[in-house]
Amino acid sequence: MDSFVLRVIAALVLTAGTVFWTFQSIAESCEWVLPALSILGLGLALRLGSSWSGLNLYLLPLAAALVIGWSKVPHVGTSLRHFAGASLGVQAMLLIPAFVDKSERLRLVALAYLATAVAVVILGSTAVDPSDLSPERQQIYHLLQSNRWLPRFHLRIEGTNNGGVVNPNALSSAVLLVLPLGLASFSLRSSHKLDLFGLKPLGAGLIAVGGLALLVFGSRTAWIAVWLVLVGALALGTMSKLWRGVVAVAIVAPLFVGLVLVASMQWSSLEGTTEDFWKTVQTRRQILSEAVVLLKGSPWVGIGLNEFRNAAQRRQGADKSVDIVHAHNVFLQTALDIGIPGLLAYCGTLVYVLRKAKEAARGPSELARRIAVGASLSLLAVSAFGLADAVALGARVGIFHWVAAGLILASWRIQFHSRDELSAGMKIEGLSRPQVL
Repeated sequence: MDSFVLRVIAALVLTAGTVFWTFQSIAESCEWVLPALSILGLGLALRLGSSWSGLNLYLLPLAAALVIGWSKVPHVGTSLRHFAGASLGVQAMLLIPAFVDKSERLRLVALAYLATAVAVVILGSTAVDPSDLSPERQQIYHLLQSNRWLPRFHLRIEGTNNGGVVNPNALSSAVLLVLPLGLASFSLRSSHKLDLFGLKPLGAGLIAVGGLALLVFGSRTAWIAVWLVLVGALALGTMSKLWRGVVAVAIVAPLFVGLVLVASMQWSSLEGTTEDFWKTVQTRRQILSEAVVLLKGSPWVGIGLNEFRNAAQRRQGADKSVDIVHAHNVFLQTALDIGIPGLLAYCGTLVYVLRKAKEAARGPSELARRIAVGASLSLLAVSAFGLADAVALGARVGIFHWVAAGLILASWRIQFHSRDELSAGMKIEGLSRPQVL
């Protein structure tokens, strides 16, 4: 099949799948269409993936594991939506580099990503239920509302059971996925019009709304993930001295402030904080233990996509007081969804993409370098967040995860397969050496 025809067909399948995935009423009218589009889309993604050396070694078992994970519980609506979401994500990851072979196209995709991210963070922030926040954060939330900085309304998203309310942890994970790309775009030194009047302003806006969302809604897990990503960014060694100094201060400052706060707290307050933290740890330990027990029952193919909540409730019997949404560890949750072989395939795909990001960070194009670094930090941030929480395969917010991976592959293609960039690279001394951001 001609590559252009393949790309067009894949784009049409992705578009149709997105419509059926987004609007549940349409999907319910033709129940077979969404799974058919998802399976067809995975097949087309594998065909596109064959142009990337070694990538299908991971994508093929991942696609098979996704199909098996859905087929174990095909009657559960959320399982199908997660299967479709994961399929759409894999398709997007491969379609972006298939179409983006020039810097101008990379700019346009990055613009669309940032604009969508700003809208999602703003809308999500206005739909968070304040009762899910700590007392301190509730005070900040109500202060913003009293000043009309944060209007209140319900997000009506088809196919979800949230009643129009956004979970603050889900919002935190979305911010972690998009904020690094906002920072990368804002730090561009290019004088290109789309950079000056598009990427940089949108990057600044995303930094503002994303930072505010983390301040108000960010959990301990989210802030730990931010700190770990800053450590990783410093370890990359691709930043200028000024940025390395800023990041180093951002790493050390929370530790110093934390020590000062602990030293100044009354024993009763410290004891209460420690007790709350210990209760959280114990709850997470019980959830992880429950997940491990379920995984032992079906280690090779998992228990089914997004089936952990239902399986945990069945094990509770008559006690339905606790609704455990996921395993609070993204890697354990992925193993539950699609089995240990599927988890290994997913991790292999992630490592493959991060290796491409490392290579793209050494190329001649500043735009591609920054997009690759920002997107890789997005993937690392949500993975760090997933050590004590989870963005499950196929979750709606997870589409940012796959698009970030696609931006990395597109950046790599521009760095090493775009004639314009390769010609420019000939003029750069030491092309194989990392370029300073």
